Amino acid sequence: MSRLFIWLSVSSATIFILFAAVVFVVNHIVTTPSLSVSNKNIYIPSGVGLSKISQIFYQSNIINKPLLFEWVVRVNSYKRPVRSGEYFIPKGASISDIIKIIQSGRTVVRKFTVPEGLTTYQIILRLKRAEGLFGQISNIPKEGELLPETYFYSFGDKRNTIIKRMKKALNEVLDKYWDSRQLGLPIKNYRELIILASIVEKETSIKGERARVAGVFVNRLKKGMRLQSDPTVIYGLTGGGEHLGRRLTKKDLMELNPYNTYTFLGLPEGPIANPGKQSILAALNPIKSDELFFVA
Repeated sequence: MSRLFIWLSVSSATIFILFAAVVFVVNHIVTTPSLSVSNKNIYIPSGVGLSKISQIFYQSNIINKPLLFEWVVRVNSYKRPVRSGEYFIPKGASISDIIKIIQSGRTVVRKFTVPEGLTTYQIILRLKRAEGLFGQISNIPKEGELLPETYFYSFGDKRNTIIKRMKKALNEVLDKYWDSRQLGLPIKNYRELIILASIVEKETSIKGERARVAGVFVNRLKKGMRLQSDPTVIYGLTGGGEHLGRRLTKKDLMELNPYNTYTFLGLPEGPIANPGKQSILAALNPIKSDELFFVA
């Protein structure tokens, strides 16, 4: 009886030691820095299984034991499930670190910045090149329908979604500030406001000058003078595409097209760019003066 008790005690001790050794080894492996020698963004598609997820990290050269990774994820999945999305994996993150990251749901936030004064053609070109956005653009917006701003998105978002957000953002600005416009302005609606604001935007990039430049154009419109704005002539020549790439000539200034404010009175046919919020506000509340000219 005593021998059996001793044998059971020895066996239990051996099992405990083996178990502790296994726990130590596994813990060492899962807390050891990964193979990755640089920071990486990893995308986990929606609906994929753990086997596929482990292969994604293995093929990205972040882990070298995909089966162990999968097993550890399964053991820890009762705490929090793995969530799809794009995740930032820092250099040297351990398996334990990686599991916490992909269970957190804190996905990478990307941003798409539209500088003020870009034409719709230029914005669409940038949108097509933006990493992490997908899908064809079903309807190209008209000039002046988008608000230049920084828009945040996640990997896999649609380009059409960003366009809708840019349109909505512009409409919100127009709705918010239209009723606070200066009395007596020679603009009757949103469209004419955007046309004027786009000219102001292209004439100056200096914030403090916009309201003064807007005031000059408003004065000229009220007096029935031609606006004589070079950027409108350039837009008439390029259609908002690539840059003209040369100086304007006297022939250019005499060309008859609905955007040439040297040959036609009033505002041009349409906007010549997508103006930013500050230029819109300047067009709504220009500086009151008697100025009819300005120089670069």
